[in-house]
This record gives sequence, C-alpha cells and structure tokens, in this order.
Amino acid sequence: MWDNMSLRFPMAHRWWFDFYSDKLDLDSVLLMSLARQESAMDVEARSPVGARGVMQIMPATAKYTAKKHQIRYSSTNDLYQVGKNIEIGSHYLNELLGNYDGNRIYALAAYNAGPNRVKRWRAASDGKLDAIAFIEAIPFRETRGYVQNILMFQVYYRDLLGVQGSFLTESESNQRY
Repeated sequence: MWDNMSLRFPMAHRWWFDFYSDKLDLDSVLLMSLARQESAMDVEARSPVGARGVMQIMPATAKYTAKKHQIRYSSTNDLYQVGKNIEIGSHYLNELLGNYDGNRIYALAAYNAGPNRVKRWRAASDGKLDAIAFIEAIPFRETRGYVQNILMFQVYYRDLLGVQGSFLTESESNQRY
C-alpha cells in the first residue's frame, strides 16, 4: 500500500480546510498535512493524553483558543465535530505562526510540544543552526519526527493537488535558529 497515495494522503474534510485557510489566510495544504500527521484525518481520534479529533486538540487548548478568538465552544464533545475541530485547530496554528513570524518549523514544534519548550530550544541553539540542523536538534524524537513529517506531507499533498511550493520558505531557509 506504500504506492497508494490516495489512501496514504486522504483528501478528507477538504472543504473545511479550504474554508479556514481562506478565512485566516493560511495554507490549506499545511492544515491538511498537520491533520494527516495528527490523526490521519480521523474525526473520532483520541490520543492517550486526551487530544481529540482531526487536529488533535487538547481540551484546555480548545477552551483557550475558543475564548481568545470568540469561537462557540461548549464542551470537549465539540472537538469531535470536524468543522469545529478544524476551526479551533486552524486558529491555534495561525496564532502560533503569528508568534513565530510565519515560521512553520517553530509553529509546528510548538503545536506538538508546546511554546515553552520551543522557547527553551531556541535559547539553547542561540542562532547558531540552520533550519535542518535545528530540526535535527529537537530533543524530543516525537516532535522532531512530527515537524519532519508535516513538512514532507506538504510536499506530497502539493504534488497530489498540483500546487507549487518549496520544502522551506526563503525566510525559513535563510533564518538562523
């Protein structure tokens, strides 16, 4: 099944990804790639630590994000509604991208491991690394693989959708980490 790209990279929930990418000026391929990594597009996914839905939102993050962005949210059950999950996850990712000047490496690492860890990792690298070395230096294997996978998933999804884009943006490539 390695060659079955439609099975490995499903196009599920595309309307929602496109809707929130347009609304928030985000890359829909990035949203799809994140959801592919988080849950393989499974609406009913639940992690051992309690993250829920397509974008694997933690209940506390959902509550915080919904309040901050004035999104209707009543309970963790809302996170199993695909549209609500993608709405909250998209707003949260957009917020992280804003915090890191659009840098996907930092934003994705923060989405997975938390902003405080990314802050520590940035301080430890002290601007001495390029993008690839920074990713390789992420001390959590899960987060390191997470960032690598999502960046690579974007390449696959772009190819499947016929969308142009580079592995790293010029800004990400030129930045010291």
